[in-house]
Amino acid sequence: MRRIRMEGLDIEDIDPTSMAIFSLKVAPTVINIGDTDWLCGHCDETLLHRASDGANEGVVFRCPHCLRFSRFRCVQ
Repeated sequence: MRRIRMEGLDIEDIDPTSMAIFSLKVAPTVINIGDTDWLCGHCDETLLHRASDGANEGVVFRCPHCLRFSRFRCVQ
């Protein structure tokens, strides 16, 4: 299982007109369609478990642990 840290965002970096924001109540959210755990870009809390690479590009997640924002980043 790969573990990849998301890109951490500050609130002023978020364009609310073009992105969905998911405020997770519990982490991790289990998806079971991939082989990657995605971590908060600020505190390394696992936000998504077994998600595919970049499955939700453009989606911003709010961490239930640190309450900060992260999004997928390109992984080669």
